[in-house]
Amino acid sequence: MNTKIVNIIGGGYAGIEAALTLANLGVEVHLFNLPRPKPQQIENSQLNKRLLKELLSLQVSSLDDNNLTDLCLKNEKKLNKNAKIMIFDKKVSEISLYEPTIIATGNDTDEDFIDQLEDIVGKSHFVRYGSYFPEFKGRINGIRDGEYIYLPLSTMELENIRKFLCQFSSDKHTIEKYAKSGLQIFRAKVAKAELVKGKVYEHVLKLKKVSDAWRLFNFQTELKPEDQDRLFQMIEGLKNAKVTRYGRLEKFSHINSSSCLSPYLQSQAYPNIFFAGALLGVSGELEAIALGHLAALNLFNMLHELPFVTFPKASIVGQVLDKLFLNNGLKSEQILKSCDIIEKTQEDTSSLLKKFKENYNARISRHNDMCSKKRW
Repeated sequence: MNTKIVNIIGGGYAGIEAALTLANLGVEVHLFNLPRPKPQQIENSQLNKRLLKELLSLQVSSLDDNNLTDLCLKNEKKLNKNAKIMIFDKKVSEISLYEPTIIATGNDTDEDFIDQLEDIVGKSHFVRYGSYFPEFKGRINGIRDGEYIYLPLSTMELENIRKFLCQFSSDKHTIEKYAKSGLQIFRAKVAKAELVKGKVYEHVLKLKKVSDAWRLFNFQTELKPEDQDRLFQMIEGLKNAKVTRYGRLEKFSHINSSSCLSPYLQSQAYPNIFFAGALLGVSGELEAIALGHLAALNLFNMLHELPFVTFPKASIVGQVLDKLFLNNGLKSEQILKSCDIIEKTQEDTSSLLKKFKENYNARISRHNDMCSKKRW
């Protein structure tokens, strides 16, 4: 067996899973960039229940039962007990492009480390911020057209909204910054002209039906919730609606996977470098674990000149992976969640994933037998 050391940068859910998976395959691992995740209870949603069942079928190393409440504590013990894993409680100052490495630093990666990542994947493939647009329920007084509602604004209403926003400052691409840049830019970015049911409206806000709520587009903001409430009360069509999610602009570093990685989570420019977890744009602990597991399997395959693998597309984890590599990639305002995937995968795919993992383990076993027979 090849005993080359693998570096894993990032001690979150994906990094821990990658470290444990590789160590269980017999690989020496150096794990950097801790502290590890704080103990917390993972949301017990229907999606997570199904994801958990899939991951248990995959035999991921950081899960061994259905209890997610003390996952971090259990995995910390696993890391410390595994003789194949050395933990370094320090940050990595430089990435070696010639050593096998999995980068899983998460969506809040340090700025100095982002500079190194941009050198690897290219600045055009890296996104630094993501937006959560406001969402509403209840009565919205606008023009309904299919899955959209349009809210026409009068010139005075638009100017009053802009003046209100001018009292706030922001150096990012937010409605506050657009307001201070002038009425023309504010109109172009937030309330542009729209053709609705054959009639042109000069200033329009646009909402789209998302699950059981309406999402107000082009409203990326750093405003506090109470200031957003004041703003929404200035918009006639929203006065009787209830806010179910406030808009938020936050640091969310992620890679546009489709343009610089292979579907096996390997860098197209530097084959020794693999990526996993929230750094790829996924949101959710279990999704991060799935990608950490896949990155570890494929890095192991690279070391041993075995074919790369991907998750079956029929599964939820396969759909998450597939969405990462859509031709148009992720846009900066898209934080990839798998909640919009679950409806496409109603059937139980745990048996399919179990067979996938059994086939993978059988291949590794055959490879190890061949290697042992070649020894003198």
